[in-house]
Formats: sequence, C-alpha cells, structure tokens
Amino acid sequence: MAIKKGEAYWAEEHLNMAQKFLRGEITEEDLVKPFIKPKRPTYIFMMRRLSQLGMHKVKEFLLKLNKKESRRLFLIEPDYLGLSYEELQVILSVSANKIKKFRYSENVTDEYGTRFVATLAMICRVPFHWLLNDDIKKTYDDDNLLYVQNKDESIKSFLNLLKNRYTRNVIGIRLTLQGDKYIPLRIESGNGQITLEVLNNFLSDGLIGEFESLIKTFSPIKGIMSTVIEGRTHIGYLIKSEDSVLAEPIYFKRQ
Repeated sequence: MAIKKGEAYWAEEHLNMAQKFLRGEITEEDLVKPFIKPKRPTYIFMMRRLSQLGMHKVKEFLLKLNKKESRRLFLIEPDYLGLSYEELQVILSVSANKIKKFRYSENVTDEYGTRFVATLAMICRVPFHWLLNDDIKKTYDDDNLLYVQNKDESIKSFLNLLKNRYTRNVIGIRLTLQGDKYIPLRIESGNGQITLEVLNNFLSDGLIGEFESLIKTFSPIKGIMSTVIEGRTHIGYLIKSEDSVLAEPIYFKRQ
C-alpha cells in the first residue's frame, strides 16, 4: 500500500520549485501550471516556506513574477496568510467563491471594488497595484491605504479593539489623536494576540510617542516590520494575553 505524501513532503517540493524558479531553471508558466485547474491542490506551501527563509526571499520571489495572476495565486493562500477562506469571507464581506475567483481567474478586476482589493492587499501586506497590474513599481500605494481605513476610530473604541484578541481578524483604521492628527494602522488579531502595524513610516517622533503612551498599559513589544519594498519598514507592536503564547511574525524584529 502506497504511503500518502504529507504536508512536510509537499512543503519541501513547493520550496524546491520556488528556488528553481528563482535560479531561472523553470519558467513562471512551469511554476504556476501545477497549481491551477484541474490539478489545483488543497494548499500551496510555497510562500510560507519562503517566508521562513526570510522576507528577502519573499521579496525576490514576488518581484520575479511578471503576471498579476501569479502574484494573486501565491499570495492569497490560506496557509501563508493564516486565514481560512471562511475567515477571509467575513473580513472582506464577500463569498469565499468570489475570493477564489479573484485568486484564480484572469481579467476579473472590474467585478471588484477598490475597497475589496485594497483590503486584500493590506491582508497580504503588499502594495495595492501588485494585485492588479502585471508591471509593478517598488513603491507603496499610500493613497490607497485610505480605502482600508473604514472610519476614524476614537481612542476609546481603539482601546476596546485591543481587548478583542481571540477573534481572527485583520482591519485597517485611522486612529484619531489630537486635533486633525491620526495614525493609519493595520490591526491583526487572533489566538490571544494583537499585531499593530503603523502603515506610514513618515510620522513624527512626537506622534509615535503619543501613540506609545496610549498603548503602554498593554505592555507592547516594539519592533520594526520589514515590507516587500526594499528600504521601507514599518513600526510594529505585539500585544498578547497572559494565557497565550507569543507568536512573532517572520517580518517582525524587536528593537
């Protein structure tokens, strides 16, 4: 009786494929072919395995992909994102089938609103246009981050958000501070932990200091978060519940 090949086997196989692609031994078409219909596997472990080697490998891989469809295929992967289709469905307010269609199909952009794409890009931690265009720029779409900030959050409602650490979610907000000043944030929660990412690396030290005073009571761990854009980093904070085990993202480095 044949032994069923498990996750460890396929994870290494997928990593080997990615490395062959990076070395130029196989084409992008060869890389993608095994993962589309009718052979579509349950999981694609490629991005998770690359991220375990470091964010530089993720950057190199994504920049080498020439087609937006390839980027969507590998980025919108539950194994990599740590989010099931059911959880994505709740976050994006669309059906799982529609998410899969965006992931696997060509020329579907017109069916999806800007907020959908911007939110998905925020979840994947890539620039907005990387999911829409074949030709990509090595810059962040800061203007499009406004689409994922559903509303201005008051300090009180923000602090309440930090208490909800067990529901799996990813949201973007504009935290209103004094006057007309605000901080754009990516907030990821789940498993008793909150990950805060400041989505603008041009904020003043005074504004960051005010923000840190606000979250001080939660004993946050401060760090720098690398992005897929060379030279661009974001300030990040990890907050965990006492009964949970801290899981530091691969792109997070303590200060």
